[in-house]
This record gives sequence, structure tokens and C-alpha cells, in this order.
Amino acid sequence: MLTVKAVSECPPKPKLRKARKMKPVKKGKGSSILSKLKRLRCQLLRLTKRVKELARDLLEVIGAVGDLRNDVSAVRSDLSSLGNTVSALQARVGELPSAAEVRPDPGIQAAIDALSNTLSALRNDVSALQTGFSAVQAGVSELTGPLDTLRSLLTARIGTTITIDTDAGTVTGVLTAVGTDFVSVQEASGAIVIIRLESIESFV
Repeated sequence: MLTVKAVSECPPKPKLRKARKMKPVKKGKGSSILSKLKRLRCQLLRLTKRVKELARDLLEVIGAVGDLRNDVSAVRSDLSSLGNTVSALQARVGELPSAAEVRPDPGIQAAIDALSNTLSALRNDVSALQTGFSAVQAGVSELTGPLDTLRSLLTARIGTTITIDTDAGTVTGVLTAVGTDFVSVQEASGAIVIIRLESIESFV
């Protein structure tokens, strides 16, 4: 008797997925972005350098205004003293006998007239100085407005923990003092760090 064996079916062939083609990155586009970033970085560095120069110039102007204020005060004091001297001389002249009784000394009268003219000229000079000083002070107030605002904000944070970002790095600690153009921060190690106001970029 003939026996026939059943032949098993062959397993189906697995379907092969076609690999997706990756789009090549254009070299020109990438290099263009890098060049733009480099230009922006250079511009930022130039702007930062210019801001520092302006801050230094502003401090010099503030110092010059302080010197001018002292000079105006000194001139005003000298003018007041000279005015008292002229007034005393005029009073002494008024106490002298009249021209009918005594012939006045021409030299004394000439000296008094010269002092009076000098006093008037000094008064005009002081008035001009005060006008110029007011103009300079107004300009300085306009320039120092941002620094005054920053100083006020930092003053409100005295005694609290603060993180200050500067052009030289980040400083974290307790804000201990706010000066005219600086702040002091005590770090956790106990070190005191002095930071100039114009170098502060931000704080939290």
C-alpha cells in the first residue's frame, strides 16, 4: 500500500521595509547661520564694551560735578565775605564828615569804587556759574536715572539673600550695603564681595 506524506507549506517571506532616504543638509545654509551668530556675538561684545566705557565716563562726570559744586560753594562764600567787607567800608564812609567839612581822600574813594565794581563782577560770575551748574546737574540727573533706579531697588533688598549676575560672573549671598556706585554681598563662606553698579546685568 502506497503512503503519501503531506508536504508542509513554506513560511511566507517577510516583507522588507524600504529605508527612508534622509534629506542631505545643505552646507551653505548651516554656515550662513553660524556666520550670523558670530556677527551677533561680536556686536554684543562691542555693545557691552561701549556700555562699560559710558559707565566710566558717567562716573567721571559725577566726580567733576561734585568738584564744581564745591567750587561754587567756595566762590559763594568768598563773595559773601567780600560783600560784608564792602558794606563795612561803605558804612565807615557814611560815618565820615560831609564834603563841606572834610575833603575826602581820593585814594580811599577810588579803592571803595574798585571794590564795588569787583563785587558786581563777581556776582555776575557766580550767577553764570550757577546757571551752568544747574544745566550740568540736569544732564547728570538724566544720565544717572537708571543707576538711581537700580540703587533704589537694591536698597530695598538689603539684608536679604540675592543673586547678582555681572559681566564677570554670578555672585550669591546676603546684600549687606548699597553705596553710591557699588554694593557689597557677603557670600556663604563669609567673604565680602564688592560689585560696582555699572557691572550689574540683572539680579533676583
